[in-house]
Amino acid sequence: YTISSSSLIDPTRLSLTAAMLPCWSFQPLQGTASARQSLVTAMLQSVETAFSHHSPKMVRGFIQTSNFHLPAVPDRPVLMIAAGTGIAPFRGFVQEREYLQRHGSKLGEAALFFGCRTRAAFLYEAETQKAQAEGVLSEVHVAFSRQEGCDNQYVQHVIRQQGDLVRRYVHHKAIIYVCGATNMAAAVTEALDDLLRLQNAESNSVATLRQNNRYFEEVFG
Repeated sequence: YTISSSSLIDPTRLSLTAAMLPCWSFQPLQGTASARQSLVTAMLQSVETAFSHHSPKMVRGFIQTSNFHLPAVPDRPVLMIAAGTGIAPFRGFVQEREYLQRHGSKLGEAALFFGCRTRAAFLYEAETQKAQAEGVLSEVHVAFSRQEGCDNQYVQHVIRQQGDLVRRYVHHKAIIYVCGATNMAAAVTEALDDLLRLQNAESNSVATLRQNNRYFEEVFG
């Protein structure tokens, strides 16, 4: 459950982004299956309900250290790649960049690649569009895998299509962040490696970017 807000906006509050997915319990001997709720997301939902009825509950938890931080220098380019709830930390990034811009910092370019099933599943779409309109995000590229009337594709396909943009960011020393499911992250790594091999430069592989602290992942599942 990734924090999806910036402490620069309000150090006393944080937001989380979580998916409520159905879980199934199978009884092989009986040949049956029954739906059940996930343990922690169901608890979080009950807490949200309690707050909406003005009867707040206390939740005990801890914050795990993450290597997902924007560059210390605001004008360093950043490339953000996510699918589904993997967009969570990048919402925090956008909030932080909005804060820095509002307080006079010069921002480097920032591109967001995001994949989801349908437009209805585009988390924080309005916030993302606003950030792009205000120059907080330079580029937004979205892949829909189940949207009627669209060429269905995944985020790694859009990365390949935008190869020139990706190589330009890498050439200008961008920091790359990837967040989402393990299989998505693997496909993104493969796509980036294929693109970077065509670039005659020292940063011609994801492995090299990792070694130079320019490639960070937060994956799950």
